[in-house]
Amino acid sequence: VPIYLLVEIEIDVLKHLLLAMTQHQQMAIKATDRHEYVQNDTINNIRRALMILILEHANYCAASYSSFTLDFFKHFVADPCAAIALHAASFIMQRVKKAGHEVYRFYFTKILAIAHRENDTELLENQYLQCCMLLDFLTEFPPLPEDSTAQG
Repeated sequence: VPIYLLVEIEIDVLKHLLLAMTQHQQMAIKATDRHEYVQNDTINNIRRALMILILEHANYCAASYSSFTLDFFKHFVADPCAAIALHAASFIMQRVKKAGHEVYRFYFTKILAIAHRENDTELLENQYLQCCMLLDFLTEFPPLPEDSTAQG
């Protein structure tokens, strides 16, 4: 989707669609009918596409970027669809990195200390696990620097 078309869509519409599809997917998981499970792959593909559109919108438009809360992405980091969870985790890590070198270094140093103390090599190498630990430290997104790469 060309960016000039994507930014014409209100970010709240994309968020609402993703949340509605997620709710539908959760109901499908609870269903026992095999047909519902087959649809679950389709729903996850739609959800993944919506997540990518949201992240592209947020990366291009500063107003969209700043409209997200940590809770919105925390919800998706724990998503049963691994692709969606990884996209959400990558966005959170990107957001912390953009907040500034000192902020990122502070939290990453804490994560490294825990990984070394517990001899956890997987934590050292896995950005998703690092993000999950980072979420334990953060209660809100750190502020973004003025020279953000997002355009508005």
